[in-house]
Amino acid sequence: AEYMGENTMAHFDVPVHTPKLWIASCRPVRVMNHFSEGLTFFQPDNCLVCPHLDACPSLKEASNPSFKQRKHLQLYRHTAPVYAPNEDTYQIPGAALVCDAHQAEHGTELPSNQTVLVFVHGFRQRYWKVVACGMHLRSMITPEELGDEGVCVLGFLWPCHRRNYFMARSKAEKAGHFLQQTLQILLARGNSVHIYAHSLGCRVSLFALLDFHIPAPLPRFKQGSLHSLLMSGAAVPVDSLCPNGKFPSTRLACERIHVFFSSNDETLGTAFRLGELIPGISHLSLISGTTALGLKGFDNLTIPAKCFQHDVSSTVAEHRTHLWIASVDMVAVMLLELAQTAPPTSVRSETARELAVDESWPHSETEIGVDEYEAEELP
Repeated sequence: AEYMGENTMAHFDVPVHTPKLWIASCRPVRVMNHFSEGLTFFQPDNCLVCPHLDACPSLKEASNPSFKQRKHLQLYRHTAPVYAPNEDTYQIPGAALVCDAHQAEHGTELPSNQTVLVFVHGFRQRYWKVVACGMHLRSMITPEELGDEGVCVLGFLWPCHRRNYFMARSKAEKAGHFLQQTLQILLARGNSVHIYAHSLGCRVSLFALLDFHIPAPLPRFKQGSLHSLLMSGAAVPVDSLCPNGKFPSTRLACERIHVFFSSNDETLGTAFRLGELIPGISHLSLISGTTALGLKGFDNLTIPAKCFQHDVSSTVAEHRTHLWIASVDMVAVMLLELAQTAPPTSVRSETARELAVDESWPHSETEIGVDEYEAEELP
């Protein structure tokens, strides 16, 4: 306890929840390789909880910890209350307001008439990492930029596997159907919805939006509308959104698609090509030389309809999710998109308001005047 300061989250003995952070899960929380029978919605514990709990190696060295172990003990809690509504439900550490899809759509707890940012994670992401990313997004999207109410972040949890990329890739389509159901519930509750996807989560999101028929016209606020898809480090081929690609942009049910890419992403430069090789062989097509959309953007291709690309190589050094979330270039575009669906009286920045109503987004990287800052990456 002497290593845990008053300003850390680790000293809390009970879960901490906020109505601005939710999880929608189509997998058992503690399992990464198969689907659950249906969707589960809940508010996660906002404290950072060590996945090893009381078996954490750092606890064994608590009497004489290294600097890294001391920081770990300051940031992470090593106990977690467990919610188990019945014997058939997998345990959800520290969760609150747990409900199924029907209860979520017709109950009063899930966000309604708000701006919601849905976060779709990529390959081999554990539960606590997804929660941490949701917290990181919430910290980047502050009430000062988007009004007193801010934005609700909903993390979408799907069976992304821990080691088998090919199995995770094969589950993207079914996960997309669960994500589509999640979007339907959010829209039915009058929310303005944006999607932020990373890596293989981009493939899940594209499956969810492909030929997803939403009644039109839809007002921009308080009556349910699906606005932008923001993709970072997209683990899909560079031509995926083209007319002849797997996910033609004209068939995707969103107003705008932003593609953020970084030429520094070595994971997409090497592992992605191998990951696409075996599916290509099974379909008798040679795609081992496929370039990832998240590595070079659309490259030399004609930019598809309603798509915009942004080179964030100067602020993103590798593939890790938190580095993308901390990119000032990407966050600036994200804030402008979210500001378009916030109530006009809540937008604090005149500059943000003026840019938000301007729909003439450039087809290259967007230059936006923002203050430089250093964002500390969450563990």
